[in-house]
Amino acid sequence: MIQIRITDKGVNISGHAGTQVPPTKQEIEACAAVTALTHTLKYSIETLTSDTPNMILSKGLFLVNHNGLSTESELLLDAFLTGCKVLSEAYPEQIDFQLVGEKQN
Repeated sequence: MIQIRITDKGVNISGHAGTQVPPTKQEIEACAAVTALTHTLKYSIETLTSDTPNMILSKGLFLVNHNGLSTESELLLDAFLTGCKVLSEAYPEQIDFQLVGEKQN
């Protein structure tokens, strides 16, 4: 299961949707969608803003500290979180979305 945690310090995404071998269609779709949103957020912040937040992106892990982001990056992050919430509603068996703390600007 993909775990998406929003805390007062940042966003933490970990895990994989696939538990079946071979993975189910829903597992592949959920994983691909979260991956696309994650890469889009990372590269959008890097190329569309002057922000340089602490971001880690590796296989099965994405961390971003959202403290001190510009208005532009905050908007990108909010759009990303909206997409993740919608995906978690569409794929509840593959994606767990939790707001653990309020996002601080």
